[in-house]
Amino acid sequence: MVWTCLGHAMWLVDTTPPARPDGLTPAPGTRILFDPLLADAHHEGVFEVFPPRVLDVAALRPDLVVVTHRHPDHFDVASLAMLATLEPRPLLVTPDVLVGWAAERLGFEVCLLGTWEPLRLDGAVLLPTPSFCDVVEWGMLVATPDAVAWNQVDTELRSPADVRAVLGRAAELLERPALATGPDLAIVRWQPLRQISAVLGSARSFPTAGYRQQLDLVAATGARAAIPGAAGARYAPDYAWLDAHAFPVPEARFLRDLGRRCPGTAAWPARIGGRWHVGAAGTTPLDDEPTVRVLDVPDTRRFAPWSIPDLVDATPAAGDRAEVEAWLTGSLLPALAAHPSRLDGPARFALRVIYEGGPVDRTFVVSHERAEPVGIHEGLDEDYDAAVAITGSALAGVIAGRSHWGRPLLGGLLRATTRAYRVDEHGLHAAAIPPIFLYLGLSYDAAFVAWVEGQVAAHAPAHSPDDTPDDAPGHAPAT
Repeated sequence: MVWTCLGHAMWLVDTTPPARPDGLTPAPGTRILFDPLLADAHHEGVFEVFPPRVLDVAALRPDLVVVTHRHPDHFDVASLAMLATLEPRPLLVTPDVLVGWAAERLGFEVCLLGTWEPLRLDGAVLLPTPSFCDVVEWGMLVATPDAVAWNQVDTELRSPADVRAVLGRAAELLERPALATGPDLAIVRWQPLRQISAVLGSARSFPTAGYRQQLDLVAATGARAAIPGAAGARYAPDYAWLDAHAFPVPEARFLRDLGRRCPGTAAWPARIGGRWHVGAAGTTPLDDEPTVRVLDVPDTRRFAPWSIPDLVDATPAAGDRAEVEAWLTGSLLPALAAHPSRLDGPARFALRVIYEGGPVDRTFVVSHERAEPVGIHEGLDEDYDAAVAITGSALAGVIAGRSHWGRPLLGGLLRATTRAYRVDEHGLHAAAIPPIFLYLGLSYDAAFVAWVEGQVAAHAPAHSPDDTPDDAPGHAPAT
């Protein structure tokens, strides 16, 4: 099989066997496209694929599109809408019902595939592997008659024991005993990302423990060859200050460290347009993919987490303030009062909303003993339990469904911290107040589903209003 790197987590895998020496036509294979991201910008323009590239979409010719989870750098509605116009239209495979619902609305036939549920194709078997986290996601093993490759994507593996257990079970299910000692190729997680550390006030130093774990997890795969996987993005110009905080390890440094940690593993950078043949003789690089053109742009990312800029609302719109103020009193305040925090007294939630004309500060004081608001005070109470600052346009966009929480969180458009606790004769006990307490008024998942529904409505084929099923994710029946 041949693996082609197309940028970020997008890989094209062709399982067609090589030409037979006897001249006979080889058995058919399958072209598998992982996590399509056809444009460079993603996450509502917060990130961009790096380096930028130009793709010939028609040349992809996938038989199968795999969307491993719902994060917008893997589940891009605009890219799926473009692929849905191809003939023949590929089958879409995912573990996530929201992704499946969106793909069906765009015109795909969808296969919802559970972890450890094999999918047998022409020339290959796909076997989803688990992720030990709260996100519905999986990695994917691709097994051909002569080799096995493991695309870990974003899956979380807690320890080397997890890695060995996954490979051991996969070896049994695929009846490939040698897989228990390692795949022929692994597309591995490697970057100890710190995408939200700056805005949450976390430590800014190099994450030595996290990086040590990533290297240990890669070593535990026993892979005979490895390529660093996703995390090949950079921030778009409006958010570029976050490059100094989010990416502690350059790819070249990781490859150097991997060579010392796993001296028996062959490794290559994830070069866009790069192609590798994975077979019985091992993994070998091939000539670059001719239908991909990579633009020559200097890499300006440097890990230098020394400072963060003040919040400024750069994209204000008429009506933002009215939307925000109505939501704060009508939705957020009751939700704060209903959330149990187990503090010693009333809870104080300090909020700064930055509008075009300047910030508006207030503190919500609620009594969780009576589950009711005490009041809203002007200014930021210095005795706060949790504090958040956010731009007015970012907050208004989430409230209205034009955006979702990922943009202000990952784009550095908010700041948050918490020091909520109670003290008794036994000591200090942390309270159950999330740092970004705005989520209590509108959950991360609910905001994301509303945004996806808007994206699908904008890209799906024309349909009548009653085509939306009542059981679509996030759909609220009329009352």
